[in-house]
Amino acid sequence: MRYWYENGSETMPRANHLQVVTNWDGNPTSIIKTIAVSECKFSEVSPAFAAAEGEGDKSLDWWRKTHWDFFSRECQEQGLTPSENMMLVLENFRVVYV
Repeated sequence: MRYWYENGSETMPRANHLQVVTNWDGNPTSIIKTIAVSECKFSEVSPAFAAAEGEGDKSLDWWRKTHWDFFSRECQEQGLTPSENMMLVLENFRVVYV
């Protein structure tokens, strides 16, 4: 959610940024490079973005259900109300090292 970046909880992602990905134990597993960063409303996330994320069955329906549940919990923790109009920050990246 854009809220995380606006309130300083997270650093806004930027294109060409390299990031080390870790497993749950904190051990590095790979390096990714952010290719593009965009913003859109939850309701406007595209089927292509959902598929590219590569989770679940890669459908937009699966993406919406799973992410609605996640963002709803996050909103509740922040005292916010989830909305189809909440702004998201979407990252496209590629793996550069495994």
